[in-house]
Amino acid sequence: MTMHAALKGLDSADFDPATYWPEDETCFCLWVEMTIGVAGGQGGDLFQMKICTPEWIRKEYGTLTGVFPSDMLIVFEYDWKKIEHFLRERIGRLSGESWSDLVEQIRRFASWEFDRYPQPKD
Repeated sequence: MTMHAALKGLDSADFDPATYWPEDETCFCLWVEMTIGVAGGQGGDLFQMKICTPEWIRKEYGTLTGVFPSDMLIVFEYDWKKIEHFLRERIGRLSGESWSDLVEQIRRFASWEFDRYPQPKD
């Protein structure tokens, strides 16, 4: 049976999405925590990522030849509703035969809460 992922929560310990507005809408980087689970199911696991603009990347890393961004969504301006809609839509497209399949897909763009724990051996 194929299952789909669903974004069940989007939050940050660093700012309140309901009231926050960056000083510069085109130059920011924010850490967010997403609760993602199986669509139609209860609960989910926590995943973290940064939401940054190209200008912030340039400002932060501009003296380097290049960077390998991990756990990062690059946006071009601050519009929380659009960012949340984008994440819901993209995560909702993920499908797999098991929760493990979904986790592997999500880990391509976000850190999983269990990434730092030893994984069981088959």
